[in-house]
Amino acid sequence: MIPQLSAQDIAALLPPEHAVAAIAEALRDGVDPAIDARRSALDLTRGQLLIMPSEVRSVIGVKLVTVGGQSLPPEVPRIQGTFVLFDARTLRPVSIMDGAALTAVRTAAVSLAAILPRLQTESGPLRVLAFGSGAQAAAHVHALTAALRRRRAITDIAYAVRTDRPAPATPGAAPRTVLIGTPEYESALGAADVVFCTTTSAAPLFGSAMVGDRAVIVAVGSHLPDERELDGALLGRSQVVVEDIGTALAEAGDVVMAVEEGHLAPDRLISMADAVRGVVRLDPSRPVVFKSTGMSWEDVVIGERIHRRWSARERQPAL
Repeated sequence: MIPQLSAQDIAALLPPEHAVAAIAEALRDGVDPAIDARRSALDLTRGQLLIMPSEVRSVIGVKLVTVGGQSLPPEVPRIQGTFVLFDARTLRPVSIMDGAALTAVRTAAVSLAAILPRLQTESGPLRVLAFGSGAQAAAHVHALTAALRRRRAITDIAYAVRTDRPAPATPGAAPRTVLIGTPEYESALGAADVVFCTTTSAAPLFGSAMVGDRAVIVAVGSHLPDERELDGALLGRSQVVVEDIGTALAEAGDVVMAVEEGHLAPDRLISMADAVRGVVRLDPSRPVVFKSTGMSWEDVVIGERIHRRWSARERQPAL
């Protein structure tokens, strides 16, 4: 029988720091995001249906998920779906996983794998601000605290929200919320060493001048060329890292619009693979932006690692 792994199974089998390591190892081992299969998208009344297939080494995977738009009721999860993993040698399906949980784990893992080369160049304490308080915001903060455990202290975690609400639980930390537009929010944003943007916003969340010259900013909220969370001026003054340059120029609105406005030249984009492999050094004296749109190979890498852990736990043959 094909195992069906829940969100709880995924969390138990693959801690966030191990997911980060899996993405970095895949890139160091030669996985090339540029040859990844492009996802298909079907526009829906309240969002999109995405079909995301890929083959990576010994496995094949496909994720089928819905992504809710602005009209989706707030109590409904933005991402819902299923991921299926196949053995590339036999073409046999070997695992079915919760697609939303897999997405949360892999998105945060990709972000952390991209920015760790910069964060590990220093040893001082970090202050963190996350826009949003949903699954992606919490997953990114959790992944950061796990990946930097015993390396760098995190002295402040704030979630920037538009309405007062409790901060998501964060293992080993006491996060707070700040209301956007208040002096407390502006202070937290200006002081933040790491900023996570994980919202459905189609327009910039803040102006470039509001973040410091040494900030690391991650934007994962949009995969559409006409939506962005960051303004062009910020990308213009930053080193900009993307999963794949061709994909970013086609899908990443933050990048597409910054190029169109003349803030950013395409040849300044840095591939995530080059950052992870150390081909390009991320400069600690200027901002670094990582813009992610999500790619199919990432789901497969994380899905394969989860299945490997499940096989070991259940004493089943590995792929």
